[in-house]
Amino acid sequence: MQVKVKKIPIRYNKHRYQAGETFEIQQEHVKGIQNLVEIVSEETEEKSLEQMTVAELKEYAKSQDIEIGKTSKKEDILALIYETKRLNE
Repeated sequence: MQVKVKKIPIRYNKHRYQAGETFEIQQEHVKGIQNLVEIVSEETEEKSLEQMTVAELKEYAKSQDIEIGKTSKKEDILALIYETKRLNE
């Protein structure tokens, strides 16, 4: 999710963020600093498809209305997703 630093600089993942700066943070980490940041977007920066697990790819395909059927191999799911995206451009 995307958050914006309110007033006090914050360190997260070895980076320092000043007041007014936005950055990506995992949702479970927001709870500890929720009074120091404001949520800008609930959506997280998209993980590259190649970095996703098979389960994540299946969920992604479902959320994008991409029919993968009983496909279970990562490479095959990726191919279907890329092909569908290419056809929809």
